[in-house]
Amino acid sequence: MTYYLAVETDSGCFIGCNHKHRSVISAAACISSAGGYVVAVEKRRLRELIDAEDDEFRWAMNGTGEQKEKARRAYIRMLRLLRSGTM
Repeated sequence: MTYYLAVETDSGCFIGCNHKHRSVISAAACISSAGGYVVAVEKRRLRELIDAEDDEFRWAMNGTGEQKEKARRAYIRMLRLLRSGTM
């Protein structure tokens, strides 16, 4: 199963969110600082995004207001799942 993490670097340290996002859009919505990005995790190993995933990331970060709202709604749904314990 592939999942996605919102990540950033700070003072040479790799920092990731504590969520296993099901989509690139959800992970992108979790980015909390400039320079943040998304990585994929497969079989417990980090990997860079493939072209289609990277396109989805760019769309989430730079899309229209409607597209950003879709990403925000996906993030809120993910938070609700986390709080309910179903994720």
